[in-house]
Amino acid sequence: MKKTLQALDELMSSIVTLIPTWLNMLKSTRVLTLLGTGAVIYLTWTQGGLTEAQSQVAAMIEGVLGVTFIGFKTLRSSTPAPIVDSNTVEPEVAVKPKPKEVVYESPMNIDEFCNSLIGTNYEKFQDMNDILTDYKLDNLHPSVRLNIAQELVNVTIDALDDAWADELVKTKCAKTALIPDFTVFSNSQKRSAFEKMVMDETPGCEWLSTHQKLLLQDYERLYKWSANIAMLTGKPIKWDMGYNSCEMLGKFGLQAVG
Repeated sequence: MKKTLQALDELMSSIVTLIPTWLNMLKSTRVLTLLGTGAVIYLTWTQGGLTEAQSQVAAMIEGVLGVTFIGFKTLRSSTPAPIVDSNTVEPEVAVKPKPKEVVYESPMNIDEFCNSLIGTNYEKFQDMNDILTDYKLDNLHPSVRLNIAQELVNVTIDALDDAWADELVKTKCAKTALIPDFTVFSNSQKRSAFEKMVMDETPGCEWLSTHQKLLLQDYERLYKWSANIAMLTGKPIKWDMGYNSCEMLGKFGLQAVG
């Protein structure tokens, strides 16, 4: 125990003896330079450099001690830089395309067109029939398409009435006002009865002429188209599926409903 206490006394005496030496070392310019340089290098390595405030403090210490710290005194912002995740993808801002403005045509003036027709009544009927087949309804506003289609069918039937009346006059039929309505084509018996009536009113007629038969076929077709278009009123039509004319609506009727 006495030896231990003696050793401690000797150690403390040695430390006390070295204190002046250490203080002299701290006063050494070389030591201070090494310590300051180490601090600068450490901050540059670990924190990317000195802040502006830290750089000013280092400069003041250099001025007071008369030393120069060796190292890269890189300035860095006092505000930490935001951490950027390399896997982060900036969301794309969806740009909504502007809806394409649809410009519709004005409906044709049907009365004006009918009044402009020239030629025989049959030729006028042919012109109306061509318009009925070729006129594109999808160029018109959807709210008026069916109405225009129905009106075109009706005026074409009116033109056919005039052409049929001319044919009855040509064959010297006694009843030139013998015009077929849609009920004539409801079944084969009624159609046969009407044809017999025409032949009975025509002197020496044993059968209808080829032209008369063709006109009756036109009547049957147009009455069918008129009925089919009427059934489409108030229903959604597949305009973009080819049902864009009186002919397509008249032929397929309810098949045109979407």
